[in-house]
Amino acid sequence: MGKLKEIRFVYAGSGISISEEGDNDFTAHISKTRKISIKQGKQFTPENLHKIYQMADSGNMVFSNDSSLGYLVLNPLRKPTKEYINNLTDEVIQLSVETVDGKEYVCTRDGHVFSDSPNKFRDIPHISNPEDKKYMLTSYTKEYDGQTLYRIRALKDFGSVKAGELGGYIAGEHNLSQYGNSWIQTDSKVFNLAYVGDNAIVRKSIMYGNAKAIENCRIIHTTMYGDSVIKGFAISNNSYIYHKSVICGESRVSGHLAFEGIIKDKVFIKNPGARITGNGIEISDEVQISENVKIDGHAKIRGRSRIMGNSEITDYAEISGEAIIKDNVCVGGKSRIWDNVILCGDVKVSGRALIRENASLYDKVLVCDAVEICGEAKIKDNAMIAGCSIVRGYAKVSGDAIITDYAQITSHAQIRGHAQIKGNAKLTEFVCICENSRIEGDVVLSGDTIVKGNTHISTQEQANKVIKPCISKTSSNEITL
Repeated sequence: MGKLKEIRFVYAGSGISISEEGDNDFTAHISKTRKISIKQGKQFTPENLHKIYQMADSGNMVFSNDSSLGYLVLNPLRKPTKEYINNLTDEVIQLSVETVDGKEYVCTRDGHVFSDSPNKFRDIPHISNPEDKKYMLTSYTKEYDGQTLYRIRALKDFGSVKAGELGGYIAGEHNLSQYGNSWIQTDSKVFNLAYVGDNAIVRKSIMYGNAKAIENCRIIHTTMYGDSVIKGFAISNNSYIYHKSVICGESRVSGHLAFEGIIKDKVFIKNPGARITGNGIEISDEVQISENVKIDGHAKIRGRSRIMGNSEITDYAEISGEAIIKDNVCVGGKSRIWDNVILCGDVKVSGRALIRENASLYDKVLVCDAVEICGEAKIKDNAMIAGCSIVRGYAKVSGDAIITDYAQITSHAQIRGHAQIKGNAKLTEFVCICENSRIEGDVVLSGDTIVKGNTHISTQEQANKVIKPCISKTSSNEITL
């Protein structure tokens, strides 16, 4: 018979490390999940090997410091049989009783020691369930908003819920389906005609009125009421959802959502400062909304558009494509923002304006009426584009320039300073109108000409005096009538 060797079990942060008499280092380890690993080439005595397996199968150690009761080094073995209810926070903790070195410890599912006195806590009751119900109403009640609400208890295992587990509060069985994996967690309340069904999960939330959470949605830190509905795989976190709001698909939402319409597909509303109201709202595809954005009226936002900052989208405005709208931009009327447009600063767009392709607007630009801005056009500063005017191509408009009526600015034309373009004027190629110049009437200007000063052109005859063909892309004739 071999010599008996002393064996040591030592707490090692992620489990128990083991050494045998004569070892220079630890030669085996039991993980927190009770898996054994032995150093290659090491052979324990049969007695010590049995002790290692015994520790992994049914043993444990308690690690503690001066500030707490400590925790079990290995995962608890027993199912929860006790429960603790914090009457101030409504938090429910299920506890198991583990025995270590002959002493009983009451611990949480992850092994934190809650107490060493099991008799202080209520037993989780064993309830017969001949009707095969999912949950029952308990005698734990709470008065809320003039109603008596009842805490629920699971009667069988389903989803991630275990039999005996306590949930949140409901007014009656009409608030939570007896089918599927839907559940209302301990810190939530559902009452009036509000309904949670299918596989929906409600956590740290309040639902009332006719609100509905169905299919596979998740409701977190949310208040829902009115006729609002959240469904699909949608997730609401830190939201107020009411009126006739519908949120579905794989949307992720936060903020103040009180609209009549739909949010669907993979919409992502990031921040609780967002506010969506109005009737006929539609937000779809992969739209992202963040910060303090406000959406109102009958707005439609689609594609992969991104709306940020303090921007406002109102009235019958439509945003689509991969448009970027940020800062303090306001888009209203029946405006349409398509494609890869960028709007930032304090830009304001209204009327029936159409801005598309790769156009970009900055600063305090004002766009109204039936304007069209497209191509690679860039507009900045305090410029105003109005009427039925068109700005396209690589045109640039800046300063305090005004373009209105049926004016057309195309190609590489530039309008700067306090210049004004009105009537049916058409400016193309490399024309540059700057300072206090005014172009109006049925005038066509092209070539490589700069018009500046206080020049006023209102007839084609005047225009013909200044038009020069393009000599090169880097030279210009400066003309002042």
